[in-house]
Amino acid sequence: MTQNKNDSKSDISYGDKEMFSFPRSLPNDVEGFAIFYPKKFPAVIPLFESLAKKYFKKPDEFKKFIYDEQKELFAGFAKIEKEYNAKKEKTMDFVVRTDERLHKLFCFKFWIVNYGFCDGPVHDYYVEQLRHYAEKVAEWEHIEEKEKAVLALERDLLQGDYADLYLQITFGGIHVYHALNKSKKLSSLVEKFKKTLKMHDNNMMYASVEDMLKIILYDKSKEIQEIHKLLEIPISVAKVKGTNFALYQAIIHSFEFYEKNVELKKRYDDTVARIHHTFDVAKKVLSKEQFEDMSVCYRMCNLFKEAKDVFGELDSDIIPLWFKMLGKLSDDLKIPPDIVIIGHAAMFYLHVWYLPPELKARVFTPDITSFDLKKL
Repeated sequence: MTQNKNDSKSDISYGDKEMFSFPRSLPNDVEGFAIFYPKKFPAVIPLFESLAKKYFKKPDEFKKFIYDEQKELFAGFAKIEKEYNAKKEKTMDFVVRTDERLHKLFCFKFWIVNYGFCDGPVHDYYVEQLRHYAEKVAEWEHIEEKEKAVLALERDLLQGDYADLYLQITFGGIHVYHALNKSKKLSSLVEKFKKTLKMHDNNMMYASVEDMLKIILYDKSKEIQEIHKLLEIPISVAKVKGTNFALYQAIIHSFEFYEKNVELKKRYDDTVARIHHTFDVAKKVLSKEQFEDMSVCYRMCNLFKEAKDVFGELDSDIIPLWFKMLGKLSDDLKIPPDIVIIGHAAMFYLHVWYLPPELKARVFTPDITSFDLKKL
């Protein structure tokens, strides 16, 4: 039964100027970009503050913004990568300029959302609002159960029902497992594949999966096309990477971790069911305005998870190029190996102290211009 009834207590105020201010520090900003970026790229400060106000409590508009930014992020990286790979003589000046371009792209099209929004004061506001509503909506039978009930509800609301890319692939693996086991065209290949799983030999497993892929990727029969559809995500990843490794993993894991995947799916479904029940209760005990506010805050928290998922897709491309470039610069500068730092911020923390004066000045000279993909 619901013990916590609607009351006259006013909701948390969201007029605090600090909430829309550029964050001074962030919990997951381990490389300190909240310190460097506003100094290196001062135009990011008014941009963040205007965006924080623009998309406050507007989940539909914020979702469109996420995918628009992702599109520019990928386009900007493709431009930088192409020019970097085409350059035969990668001088120190060229590397420093490339690092600066990557940071500008990272700052305006990745960090501002993935950290500024998703870990900053706006995020904290939505979290506090959901905790506020959990107090109003939580159900318990006896008063001593209240604290536990509220904490459990907070956990469910903050975890949300957004299924990230990992969960999508994992849950899809359950269907892949059943579809492959039922397939008539692939039956002999599936049985052969199961035998290789027991041997724990990666090369044999990959070869066995490759035999199945020759049919899955090209056969146009209804049965195989259904399996093809179930593997859409790893197939798209494979096309981008130019290797079938993502497909190897998807199919192998669907068999190897089938039981654990089923357990994970049940836990996820139970959480989703509890969240749906919570909103059914909320509709009864909250005012219309409070219910709408709770729904918006919940959707925004889910979108922060989606944003991290969406932007994280670039990691496997941008990190190898960036880290390899900085690693080579460390070698060229003859930096002692015991103090080498390899990370996105290595230029600020390490390389700058070994660069010649003109390049040192470039690293620490502010770029006051706003982001423009054409001028990147």
